[in-house]
Amino acid sequence: MLAFRRTVAASVVLAVAGFAPTSLAPHAAASPETKCDGQDRDVIKRVENVSKKFVATHVEAITLARGTSFTQSVALTHSKTLKSTTNVGTEIGGSTTWAFNSLSAKASMSVAREGARTSTKTVTRTFSIPEKNHDRRFVLFTGKYKVKGRWHHLSCSRAPGIGVEKYGPIKSFGGSDTGTVLCPRSRYKAGDYRYKVARQGGC
Repeated sequence: MLAFRRTVAASVVLAVAGFAPTSLAPHAAASPETKCDGQDRDVIKRVENVSKKFVATHVEAITLARGTSFTQSVALTHSKTLKSTTNVGTEIGGSTTWAFNSLSAKASMSVAREGARTSTKTVTRTFSIPEKNHDRRFVLFTGKYKVKGRWHHLSCSRAPGIGVEKYGPIKSFGGSDTGTVLCPRSRYKAGDYRYKVARQGGC
């Protein structure tokens, strides 16, 4: 479950005699889908290029001596903060609900709404680790999934071929996972979430 881009808002006016966008955000190639033919409405209103990755927001390192098991609640220290933000409201006005709903659907998980952020306070979680015949050091963690994408909006006017198309970043967080990572971090590849968690815990 755990093994799992920000763009600058841009606009373009579509010419009557066919259209040739010149200031689209990255990855925004022209297509028949973006053509305005006098609908006088929002033709495109969605979130694209969605990705998600796990981020440990709270961690704590512990050492277990050989022959020692561990079952108890542990206070985890704040390590990283995730925020839910977008510029869709300032760029096109109105509610941002549609954008976060679209982000949720594409990520297949419920995400936090604009302005939300993860806790910066200490949180408590319960862990259970069986004994082994050698000393071990662990990083205990809890966290959420960072979800980000690009909102895409095209509004057409009554005049055929005329419209305004904009793009911008949206990011949020959702879901949760709690677990343990065995030190040292050299056990894992640099892109592995366990490597990042171990590094956050100082091992």
